[in-house]
Amino acid sequence: MIPIYLQINDFMCYEKAELDFSKFDSALILGKISNNFDASNGAGKSTIFNAIEYALFNDFQDLKLDKIIRDGKNSCKVVFDFQVGENIYRIIRSRSTSGSTSVQAYECSALKYKDQDLKWKELSGRRNSDTEVQIKKIIKINQKSFRSSIHFVQNDFSGITTATETERKNIFKQIFDLSKFEKLEKISKTKESDLNKKIIKNSGIIESKQLLLQTIDDSTKFLINAKNEYLIVQQDISNLEKDLLDKKTKINDLKLFKQQISDDLPKIIAELQQLEKIKKDSLNKINLEKSNINNINNNIDYINNKFSNLEKKEPIDENLLKIKKEEIDKINSKLSSNLGEVHFLVSEIARLESISSLSSCPKCYRPVGSEDSETFNKEIENNKLKLTAIKQENNELKEKTILLSKEYSELESRSKAYSKYTQDKKELEINLSSKKEVFKSSQKLLDKYLSDLSVTEENISLLLNKKNQINEEKILELQEEINKNISLYKEINNSLQLEKSKFSEIEKNIFIKENLILEKTKEVEKINELELLEKEYLDELKIYQLTTEAFSSKGIPLLMITNLLDEIEFEANNYLALIKPGLEVQFALKKQNSDNEEVDAFDIKYFYNGIEREFVQLSGAMKFCATFSLKLAMSIILQKVLGTNIKFLLFDEIDQSLDKNSSDELINLINNLKNTYKILVITHDQKIKDKFNNLIVVEQNDNMISTIKQINC
Repeated sequence: MIPIYLQINDFMCYEKAELDFSKFDSALILGKISNNFDASNGAGKSTIFNAIEYALFNDFQDLKLDKIIRDGKNSCKVVFDFQVGENIYRIIRSRSTSGSTSVQAYECSALKYKDQDLKWKELSGRRNSDTEVQIKKIIKINQKSFRSSIHFVQNDFSGITTATETERKNIFKQIFDLSKFEKLEKISKTKESDLNKKIIKNSGIIESKQLLLQTIDDSTKFLINAKNEYLIVQQDISNLEKDLLDKKTKINDLKLFKQQISDDLPKIIAELQQLEKIKKDSLNKINLEKSNINNINNNIDYINNKFSNLEKKEPIDENLLKIKKEEIDKINSKLSSNLGEVHFLVSEIARLESISSLSSCPKCYRPVGSEDSETFNKEIENNKLKLTAIKQENNELKEKTILLSKEYSELESRSKAYSKYTQDKKELEINLSSKKEVFKSSQKLLDKYLSDLSVTEENISLLLNKKNQINEEKILELQEEINKNISLYKEINNSLQLEKSKFSEIEKNIFIKENLILEKTKEVEKINELELLEKEYLDELKIYQLTTEAFSSKGIPLLMITNLLDEIEFEANNYLALIKPGLEVQFALKKQNSDNEEVDAFDIKYFYNGIEREFVQLSGAMKFCATFSLKLAMSIILQKVLGTNIKFLLFDEIDQSLDKNSSDELINLINNLKNTYKILVITHDQKIKDKFNNLIVVEQNDNMISTIKQINC
């Protein structure tokens, strides 16, 4: 990763500022407040580095994100362009005072980074979290690793050299993300513990299997005997219930018969009275219907008499009436046609007479001669003759029409008279037929009334016989038989209740034993499953025991740290050979304890010209060079591990506690690295500004607004 461009808007103390990294390989950042270089604390130098971290990781070291927006503003924004390999990327990250955030990622499609050529392809996802995933794929480093290998801060600069062994291990675990193995070890140990608990718990359950099998066997034997007894009692109950039902039916029949006998006498008397009333009504209906039949016969005789007095009319030929009508219509049509001809001839005669009196023709304006007048006169005479003939014909036609109309009227009158005769005859026939149908209905009704009367008289006779058969002695005999059957019914019912109680007890015992067998069988099945599961648990336990050992501090993490330390040691000594010849560092992972036993360690040894020295014995310049070389070596190895290549370094006031010689060593080191890395150095020491060709001046005015100015010396 190589930085190209940084833009800051309303971020911390900046209103709007830009930084073009393409204009330098290394640069010194100085600060001044109100044009005073000696008062630079809080000017906004470190904020540049913090803005880069915010753009990459959405974080601000030691400050809550809701405090990064400049006072009095609603939002802030940081734009960071950088190159990874051949690709150029842009991240735009913003935040508002309401707490809403936004992040966009872009890839530049231009071959060179020029304003006029820039075309950006958006890589952002639908959600901010999707975009964060894209950014992580591009930069391939987390913030903790970034701070340990790229962003060198004064307060934690000497950490690896001055830390205890435990602290040093934790530093490596955090930087190289080895802490995940502790989580894996913890997960594996938890799984191992859970499996041991399950195995111990299941062992006790499995031991109870034999007792369960014995219980199932005993219950099965009991169940066989109980079911045999169950069938015998069930048959006895069935027989008793049948006897009980027979007795109950007989008692009910006797009671019903007795009740019927007791209730029959008043019913018979009432029914006889009702039948006598019905008989009387039937006689009345018969007499009434006979009277109706007599009236109907009189009506039929009246209609027959009227029918015989009806004057007969002869029908006429309807075709003749039609022919007469057609002749009249034809003559009227001819009269109408002649009338039109008369109007035409009268008009033509008048026209010709008017022309013959003129000196010229009104149409062609030709003079009218004597020959023409003669022609017009002949034509007028002919038309008058035609007119006379038509009028004569019309008179004849009118006379004929009068005769035909008279004949047509006579024929039409005869036709209407015949129609009335036919209608009257039809009405009489319908009336006669209706009266005959009524006669038939009345006759049938009379027959029905006579039949009903006969049935009623028979029912009266039967009831009288039945009434004579009923007496008190018969009722007493029936009651005695009813009492005898009730006593037998009670004896059978008592026996039945005893058998049912016995049956219920057997049924209950069968149900209990069946449930017990089912329950114990399920328990045995579960134990069988547990036995199989126990084997799986044991196999799985062996795997987790091996996994726990692999993920422990003596397993994979130790192997990885050992391999990484060899590479870090090699790279660190290469840097020391350049900046401080004769000084070497060496990692020691074993040491002798007080009992002269070899134990694990995580120590750093220092050698100068082949002689071992303690860290406190080193000069300030040596301490700085050793610490700085180790940090740079860790940066290189970390980038290899993470698969990234970040070609810039941020030094934030790391020279604050250095003496002049150490400061010179720092400048020499930067000069050796600037061909490989793009370097930004923040310092309060203006004496070293002459050592840099590029300066970045951060100036803050009285309104506490900072600006950035790049100076090429």
